[in-house]
Amino acid sequence: PGFISKHTMASVTAWWRLPVRYKHSLHGKWRVSPASEASNLRALTLDPHPHESRDEAVLRERLQELHTWQDKFWSEHNRHFQQEKRKFIDSRKALGRSHDDEIALFYKEYLDESLAKHREYNRVWWRKNFAIMWPWFRASFRRAARLWQARPRPGHRQHGSA
Repeated sequence: PGFISKHTMASVTAWWRLPVRYKHSLHGKWRVSPASEASNLRALTLDPHPHESRDEAVLRERLQELHTWQDKFWSEHNRHFQQEKRKFIDSRKALGRSHDDEIALFYKEYLDESLAKHREYNRVWWRKNFAIMWPWFRASFRRAARLWQARPRPGHRQHGSA
């Protein structure tokens, strides 16, 4: 139908033919909360699944660490931004001037001042994401091996079938 290719549909239907115990063992739960007041990021909780391999555990832990680091950075950044913005607005009110016309100047100045911090954030973000690639590859390989072992084989009866 529409946006889904025949190949995608074939793999999805093959997935649903797997025994239930394997469906749950291939993925842990990823719980996402509403956006945080401080960081404006959604909190991510990665639950382990019952048959999690060591590689999958390492990946889950690294993803959780990355998210925690991002949340900490953006919470601090947003707190500092709001603090500076409040100072700017208060200084304009003290002078009896409207801050509406000059707020764009504040934004420009703030971005210029925090450019180095944002560049460093991007460098570290790329480094951390690149470091996750190998654990992600290993965990994906383990999942694929588990799926391969769980596949229905011609001539073999599955557990519970007559």
